[in-house]
Amino acid sequence: MISGEHLAYTLDNVGGQYGYTSDTWTISRLSPRTGRRFSVCANPDAAEACESYDAGRGPSLPGVTDIVVTPAGSVAWITSGSELATSATYSVYELAADSTKPIQLASASGIEPKSLAAVAGHLYWTQTEGPRSAPIA
Repeated sequence: MISGEHLAYTLDNVGGQYGYTSDTWTISRLSPRTGRRFSVCANPDAAEACESYDAGRGPSLPGVTDIVVTPAGSVAWITSGSELATSATYSVYELAADSTKPIQLASASGIEPKSLAAVAGHLYWTQTEGPRSAPIA
């Protein structure tokens, strides 16, 4: 996803393919103009598993189903629940342009996994109960 001077992308470090026990997902924000890149674990609650990727430890982590970036450099994404869960729970996260710590905006089984949009300072997604929004820079 590209917006303004910022690029956001997600990577699945396919652990199982290389003999590790789990996959890890990371969110990265890149400024092509300055070359600065910052990455975080897609699920901050499972950051320990992201850090232990090289050691092949940790639970099976959620996948990123949608990602957006704003012209200011804020990134938001939706993750699916753990592959070990019996029902799909989705979470919406935001990483503000001036922050290094993502925050969880919502978590529910009714979040539509591909419904994320960022328009004019607002982040939008759809849940079973109806549309949801949050301010975003």
